[in-house]
Amino acid sequence: MYTDFFKLKTKPFEMAPDPRFLFFSETHQEAFAYLQYGIIDQKGFLVLTGDIGTGKTTLLHALIKELEDNIKVAYITNPVMDTREFLSYIANSFGLERPRSKVDFLEDLSQLLHHYNRQDKRPVLIIDEAHKLTPELLEEVRLLSNIETPEKKLLTIFLVGQIEFLDLINSDECRALKQRISLRYHLDVLTEEETREYIRHRLAISRFNGFGGSIFTDDAVKEIYKYSKGYPRLINIVCDHALISAFAKGKHKIGKEIIKECISDLDMEVPKKRRSIRVSPSSSGFLSKIKVNKKAVLWTSAFASMVVGFYLLYSNGIFHKIFAAILHTFFKKGPTVG
Repeated sequence: MYTDFFKLKTKPFEMAPDPRFLFFSETHQEAFAYLQYGIIDQKGFLVLTGDIGTGKTTLLHALIKELEDNIKVAYITNPVMDTREFLSYIANSFGLERPRSKVDFLEDLSQLLHHYNRQDKRPVLIIDEAHKLTPELLEEVRLLSNIETPEKKLLTIFLVGQIEFLDLINSDECRALKQRISLRYHLDVLTEEETREYIRHRLAISRFNGFGGSIFTDDAVKEIYKYSKGYPRLINIVCDHALISAFAKGKHKIGKEIIKECISDLDMEVPKKRRSIRVSPSSSGFLSKIKVNKKAVLWTSAFASMVVGFYLLYSNGIFHKIFAAILHTFFKKGPTVG
């Protein structure tokens, strides 16, 4: 594939949330610091929001990778489940047996968290895609924060979701939960300069070896930013598509022309040159090779004209008058006997 062509060790713009490729923009650096502080200081509830494709999940994976051994993590990637499944998933993530009831679960979890506290271990519950949570499940999550000592909360809970999650938190149903949120951070998109650095960063991680600098020209980066608006996921999609296209064309440098072609393909637009089809008599295509029988065309046209004519005569009553006149003439003269 294109990795050998561009002298890359790995594909630099894969969609998987690989923490090796995390680029610390200003907003990502701040978010990372906030989350680390929340764990160290055991702040209870922390909320991280960001639009789709801004790198929230990649940030979480990088954070988990950097955590020390005394941090015990339960990570829920998709919270679309009922209450029983939700509590069972948390129990399993912390190594507890499947709970027979909600009361049993809370008792077992409380004992475990106090045990962790005595051993100076810090449990963390991370719920990704939190905007998919129902108010009922959010209430269950809130109840988990009741497990505490007089000095601190025994469970740190990260709620990570898209920006619409804030609407859920601000609803009357979640008023009690909102009051317990200690830290909140919103992840922004990249600036144009950060987009440029983001592309360079991912190429560097992939062991990019040269060809006189970056694969993407400055004009290409501008087109990428114009299309992606700084969303890392869209940047990845366009760049990966562009690398494939450049490889197919045998080009080691990607300019704005290739980027525009890729964007057109990704948007499923029909290229202007293909929107109409002109058939030339001198064309060597399939249509020009079809031989037309001119006599057959003339006879077909004449027959069609006759059919239309008879139909018009019939529909206007003229055909009936002509036929009646012929019969009248025939019977008036009588038959001729030779």
